[in-house]
Amino acid sequence: KGYASPALSDTYARAHELSRQIGEVAEIFPLLNGMWSFYLVRAKYEESRELGEKMLGLAESAESPVALIQANRAMGVTLLYTGELGSGLAHMEKAVDLYDPARHRAFAYRLNGLDLGVSVRSFAAWGAWLAGWPAQALRRNDEMHAMARSLDHPYNSAWALTFSTWVHQMRREIARTREQAEAAIALAEEHRFEL
Repeated sequence: KGYASPALSDTYARAHELSRQIGEVAEIFPLLNGMWSFYLVRAKYEESRELGEKMLGLAESAESPVALIQANRAMGVTLLYTGELGSGLAHMEKAVDLYDPARHRAFAYRLNGLDLGVSVRSFAAWGAWLAGWPAQALRRNDEMHAMARSLDHPYNSAWALTFSTWVHQMRREIARTREQAEAAIALAEEHRFEL
């Protein structure tokens, strides 16, 4: 039903309350990430920023590379959405630098099947374009596609195609935009990706 489904708010709030009793970063972090997504897509940027900051603090104290990637992605995306392009892109680039396919690829299946490397590169491409760096945007876009192809995983491929449509649309590449959009739609329909 998507990241902004009203049913998620109550579910995440209850799960977060229960997780406080456990207190383990590994248990709390996915909940914070889910709540961050929920607030972000509902344009509740103050809440998503607070959660991003909390995630960064937890990730730094736990010294968890995967958590640091997720936390930098959360902060980066939130900052990009609120127009803080320099800071947002810095967080995205940090997440890109931290990602190691050999060590972090297995975590994709804990994140709705989305690989962190694909995710952070998609937002890094978008952020680079918005910041006025079209060559960097295209490079990150190409890296994202290569990474998605190497996974041979339909959801990651659909994600990459979807983000790629935005990059090509902003570059005013009409034929490439249409091609990427049609491929994303076909893949989503084939695998029943409602989102």
